Amino acid sequence: MRPPIRSARRAPIAVSLAFALAGCTDFGALTAQYEASVPIDLGAPPDLESTPDSLAPADLMSTCMDGTKDGDETDRDCGGSCAPCDVGKQCKTAGDCTTAACSGALCVLATGPPGWLPAAPLPVAHFEMASALFSDGQIYSLGGYANGAIVADVLSYSSTNDTWSTGVSLPTARSLHGAAAIQNGAIYVIGGLSVTALATVDQFSVATGWTSAPPLAAARYGLAATVGPDGKLYAIGGNVYSAVESYTPGAAAWVKVTDLTAKRYLGAAATGVDGRVYAIGGNDGTVVVDTVEALLPAAGTWSSVASMKTPRNFHAAAAAPDGRIYAIGGADATTYLYSVEAYTPAANAWTTVASLKAARWAHAASVGADGRIYVIGGANVNGVIVGVEAYGPVARVSPSSDVPGMTIMVSGSNFAAHANVSVRFGDPAGAVLATGTTDSKGVLAAMPLVIPATQPSGPTRVYFVDDRSRYPVSAAFTVN
Repeated sequence: MRPPIRSARRAPIAVSLAFALAGCTDFGALTAQYEASVPIDLGAPPDLESTPDSLAPADLMSTCMDGTKDGDETDRDCGGSCAPCDVGKQCKTAGDCTTAACSGALCVLATGPPGWLPAAPLPVAHFEMASALFSDGQIYSLGGYANGAIVADVLSYSSTNDTWSTGVSLPTARSLHGAAAIQNGAIYVIGGLSVTALATVDQFSVATGWTSAPPLAAARYGLAATVGPDGKLYAIGGNVYSAVESYTPGAAAWVKVTDLTAKRYLGAAATGVDGRVYAIGGNDGTVVVDTVEALLPAAGTWSSVASMKTPRNFHAAAAAPDGRIYAIGGADATTYLYSVEAYTPAANAWTTVASLKAARWAHAASVGADGRIYVIGGANVNGVIVGVEAYGPVARVSPSSDVPGMTIMVSGSNFAAHANVSVRFGDPAGAVLATGTTDSKGVLAAMPLVIPATQPSGPTRVYFVDDRSRYPVSAAFTVN
């Protein structure tokens, strides 16, 4: 059974878009699904100790430290008979890389594991909603389309308890809108579609609940939204295509920003670790696109960067704690997508990573308090879905509270296979207090960790990261 697509604008096929709602026609059900990801060779970890019989240690020293790519090196002074190369360097096999993962002739972060795992499903199936991580540590699913209507639903997810709760409804029911949360501040729900396109912006804070924020200069739906490195909100594209606006929290109005270089409707947006705002995919009114462009706010201009491997619209994007931007699911011109790819700003390259378990489009995605990416709801050939999936290692601590000086047990799963895992307490950049090695399935067996005697009382987190996926995650803990 296909999802309740109410007009052509909700079909994954990007045909010429006439936005007069009365003129929209329904598309037939989409039935083709496929697995688009390319498996990355995880292999066994490279042997850093051995040297080949063909080269003596002195030969290796002269070859591997001469500042040039020579011998059997796959990149300058690394790979082949030399030490493994780091991420972004050229490779031929998994053994050429410190992460033991080679894809597209480049060393990449390991994946598959990590992969996508099920999380608690939505209480009610939704699609065309938006989501954001709030300062209370919960992910909020906001509005969307459910039970045959545009809704004002607000649902919150706790990654600590793996549970959903119902929150105070939006002032305005809306779908195909954007949402973003400023750090330790407020959630903003931006534009979207109700009976007509909306310019209104709803704002939520703990102190005031839901209130109205200044409206957009132009009503729009199918837009993307993110918070830039400058702390401003950015509303990007939509049915106004190339227009971009920014908003400084507390200001009286939104401000026009330089237009996109390409039309983007039903695209996605994220802010990278390099301080740029990225507009990712979508469609231009005629075709689904794979193109991506980036804005450096200080310069005020958009520039093209590497295109995705797959054209997609109705997808979601998330800036993950491993420094990459993930483009997740969606649809191309004919097909709902399982595929996920990750962009590394420093390398200006997209890499195919582990695919979703369920194809989906018109879903939402946010990074949780534990660091994992949560993909929420959406629709596929089976209809609107309640399913939620999470990407990234799973960190576990037992017990979940204790006093300084006591020993707790830490463990986990879905890490990279055959990886070394470092565990820190209370500070992701603090001293490593425990180390362990995962098995072939990425499972970290339980090991002891002593709570630092100087750790202050109150809620904190225990941080885990393996050396192959380099995807940091955490678990909640309370010091008594």
